[in-house]
Amino acid sequence: MPVIYVDVRILHKRFPGKYDHIASGRVQVAREDLQIVPQRDAARSRSGPGTQLKNMLSWWGIKPGKGCKCERRARYMDIMGCDWCEQNIQTIVGWLQEEHARQKIIIPFVPLAAEQLVRLAIRRARKKGNK
Repeated sequence: MPVIYVDVRILHKRFPGKYDHIASGRVQVAREDLQIVPQRDAARSRSGPGTQLKNMLSWWGIKPGKGCKCERRARYMDIMGCDWCEQNIQTIVGWLQEEHARQKIIIPFVPLAAEQLVRLAIRRARKKGNK
C-alpha cells in the first residue's frame, strides 16, 4: 500500500481526534486516507485532462517555455484524473495564471476563460474514457 508523509498539523485539521496522540512531526498516511487515488491508465493513454489542456493551449500557439512546469503539471493532471481536476479547478487556473505571468504572453489572462478551458479539457478527457 503506497504511503505518503504529511505534517501532523494538517492531519489534526483533516481528521479531528484521530491523530491527536501525535504532537508534532511528519506522519505516514495511506493515500486512501487522504482520498488521493492516482489514475495511472489516464497517463498512459495520453488523453487525460492535462494532455487535453496542453493540446488546446497549443492551438493558440501557447507552448511550454524553458523552465516551465507545464509538462510536469499536465502529467500530474493526467495521473490524478478528471475527478481530481474538477475538484481542483482553481488550483489549475492558478497554475495557468502563474505561467502566463512568467512567460509574459501577449494575450491577457482571463480567469473565467481559463476555468472554462479547464472544464472543456476535463469533458474531452471524459469523452475519451478517463475518469
